[in-house]
Amino acid sequence: MESQSRRRLWFWLGPAVAVLLCLCVDIRPGQPQVTQMAAVAAWMAIWWLSEAVELAVTALLPLVLFPFLGLLSHKDVGLLYLDHNRFLFIGSFVVALALERVGLHQRIALQTVLLFGASPRRLLLGFLLATGFLSFWMANTAATMIMIPPVLAVLGKLEENHSKEELKPLGVALLLAVAYAASIGGVGTLIGTPTNLVLVRTLHKVYPAAPELSFVRWMLLAAPLSAVMLLAAWGVLSFLYLRRVHVGAVDRQQFREEYHQLGPPTYDQKVVLVVAELMAFMWIFRADVDLGSITVGGWSGVLGPKADFLGDSTVAMLAALVLLLVPSRARPGRTIMTWGDLRDLPWGIVLLLGGGLALASGFQKSGLSDWCGETLQHLGRPSPFHLAMIVCFLLVFLTEFTANTSTVELVLPILAALAAKLHYNPLFLMVPATICASMGFMMPAGTPPNAIVFSTGRVSVWQMATTGILLNITGAVLTTVAILTWGRHVLGADLLLYPPWAR
Repeated sequence: MESQSRRRLWFWLGPAVAVLLCLCVDIRPGQPQVTQMAAVAAWMAIWWLSEAVELAVTALLPLVLFPFLGLLSHKDVGLLYLDHNRFLFIGSFVVALALERVGLHQRIALQTVLLFGASPRRLLLGFLLATGFLSFWMANTAATMIMIPPVLAVLGKLEENHSKEELKPLGVALLLAVAYAASIGGVGTLIGTPTNLVLVRTLHKVYPAAPELSFVRWMLLAAPLSAVMLLAAWGVLSFLYLRRVHVGAVDRQQFREEYHQLGPPTYDQKVVLVVAELMAFMWIFRADVDLGSITVGGWSGVLGPKADFLGDSTVAMLAALVLLLVPSRARPGRTIMTWGDLRDLPWGIVLLLGGGLALASGFQKSGLSDWCGETLQHLGRPSPFHLAMIVCFLLVFLTEFTANTSTVELVLPILAALAAKLHYNPLFLMVPATICASMGFMMPAGTPPNAIVFSTGRVSVWQMATTGILLNITGAVLTTVAILTWGRHVLGADLLLYPPWAR
């Protein structure tokens, strides 16, 4: 009863705050849409944080509010809920469901346990490193979807000898580890997350004469940062959750015997594994990969001008279609994945991610993002350390409520203008902003991995928020240190001076 009363309070608080902002605040005189956009963002933030209603329901607010307020037309806001990134999500999830459907997730889970050990802390480290490594080379969404079934399989095995309540903290730790490692690992390479590619594209769009940000140069900067962040995540999750887990080390022999009992891989498992590997390969080598001294040509180049029509979502949907068309030997008369299997897709997350993208677009169209940029310019000329710290903290927490790719699209031009005003190298602000945009660990809507983990029903918003805020702070501080230390050498220029190519 008390929980219902609290939810009812938060339910009414969201629209009440929005109305008060519209009536009592004028952020930008003569431009009421800026205040209206801030009001919608506050309303959605309150409902998302409090879970006053289902998260997907909150994500639908822009579909109604934006047209009524004149922020976006119904056609424009509707398209944001089913853009190409949603199909990347859907296609990747079909492959992940197939891994679970044919039992491959059990093999991956048992191999992870046998490699790293079965004590809670070793399990946690194993899944962190495995997910982080996968995310180096594929979309963080796909890496999360591939690793969630093995985590649930391991928990299922442990629950045979221990109660679910006893293992609940371990389950939260392992699931959050997958979500966080997918985001952290994606920072490590230029192809690990779309935000890194947005930086490259924006940098050369704004500064055509800027030096090339190569694959190797980015890895030298970001890969060590990713490694340290993975260890930080291991420490935070161990401290918060594993102190309450007293199951002790699990006999690895039991897992070894169960692995042998699985027998050789079945035909269906081989097909799904090949499709998953080809999907990852096609993602990695779709476009040219610059390795510094050499460039590995992407497979899409053989298509000539048609290559521009392809994207990661094309590859994901191709993999999904193959699994929906190839006949199954385990289920004669059916394909490996059927249309009925797709009912298990978390369609609510598709809406949740669409809501984040709509919110980001509203920031841009309303002028609220410009106001944020002007506010930053009024800071004067803070020290390099304080400026980098401000940018990192701003992006870490801003991306909790907006899609990180869209956020980077909005913020990078603003930071480029700020760098010109303060006479700093644009990379000094744009690089840490891009990195920190991938470090939103608090909210389910912050990144797709967070949303996927939340959909399991084993992690609450409160657990994700309280754990994530510690890693948000850690990520902002470590990124600041990285850009001010080895970053100044790796990027090949004095980041505190305005370079000739930027003039």
